[in-house]
Amino acid sequence: KGYRETGAASAAPAPVTAKPPRPTLAGPASAALVNGDKAAGARYVRPGFAFEPAHDLEFALGFPHFRTLVDGDPDDAKIAANTKALFKGVDALSARLTFPRGIAMALARVGASPKVRLHIWGADADKLVARKDPIDRDEAKKMLTALLRAREPVTPAAHTVVFIVEATIGPDAVAEIVVDAAEGLDKPPHFGANLLRQLGFVLLRVEAKRARALRERLEEVFTKWARVAFGSTELPPHRGSERTGALRSLDLILHGRLGAERSLLRVQEGLDIHGVEHVLDDREFVAQIVLQEMRYPSAMRVFPDARLAFLGGPTVVDHYRRRLATVKLAADHKYIVETFGRIRDESVVELMRTMSTTSKARKEATEWLRVHADYAAARERAAGRITS
Repeated sequence: KGYRETGAASAAPAPVTAKPPRPTLAGPASAALVNGDKAAGARYVRPGFAFEPAHDLEFALGFPHFRTLVDGDPDDAKIAANTKALFKGVDALSARLTFPRGIAMALARVGASPKVRLHIWGADADKLVARKDPIDRDEAKKMLTALLRAREPVTPAAHTVVFIVEATIGPDAVAEIVVDAAEGLDKPPHFGANLLRQLGFVLLRVEAKRARALRERLEEVFTKWARVAFGSTELPPHRGSERTGALRSLDLILHGRLGAERSLLRVQEGLDIHGVEHVLDDREFVAQIVLQEMRYPSAMRVFPDARLAFLGGPTVVDHYRRRLATVKLAADHKYIVETFGRIRDESVVELMRTMSTTSKARKEATEWLRVHADYAAARERAAGRITS
């Protein structure tokens, strides 16, 4: 089809030619963002994409796919009870950008422990949440290695572990640990797919030179696993009958559209959306995959991701506005306002207008419209819909 496969570097879009201003990071501190504009993903900054220059950088570094830890939160006064509530109400985890630090440590330990069974809170979980010490690099290595090498399905809380650990010890350390663990495996692990997809976001936040070296090492892992699984690095289309999810994740995070076309799961006549958030080299393709949800609504669960708006453009925002009724949880509606609300685009104004009347986050959407009233009016004038 005319696509080139020349390694990890080919998956990246051309850098912005005009040097953007040096943005600073906003909000509570997170070790995930410690490299700032020295991170690998900083080359994808699009000045003016967001209302704030700091948010321009955060989108380039994978927002909203990282977490921030907050010190002094009153919820940390009841770490055990609050962590247990989060563990049992896992649907709310994906819609949280920040965590109280104490609860985050407890949740990560529970999520990474091979002793905590799927959906079952027992004595082992009680012991883990009783700990008060922070997660250091040695413990992080044990946690992340255990997740990559898991021999049975992990708990839903495990999906928060990578980003919580990254917010604690930084992206460079997390990426190094995971790549080391992957290199130690001769074949794709059974249950490491989610962890490796999350690694793709972490690599955007790793210092640029180090990230290039880590991607080269991952290419060698990909080659080794692919030859074991398929006898070749030319992977066949992913149809779901194989146990090579970790290999497919590497393909997605390393090879852009080429990797997506062969390693996104086939859904009816289309491709599943999960993993397209790593396609950095083809805006139209990203939008095309997102719009497939209109064709196969019964086969796909809509969870609006502002990352896809960054990669796929306003078409993605319009799509989520039209499908807003399929988003059921109030937490997800508030998450939409919090994440899409950073984007400076007329499509977001229309999204917020819709949400201010027909969503479970009417209050938040109405407040967004109040704060951004001048911008919304300017867009109206530019479109010729109002004259003053």
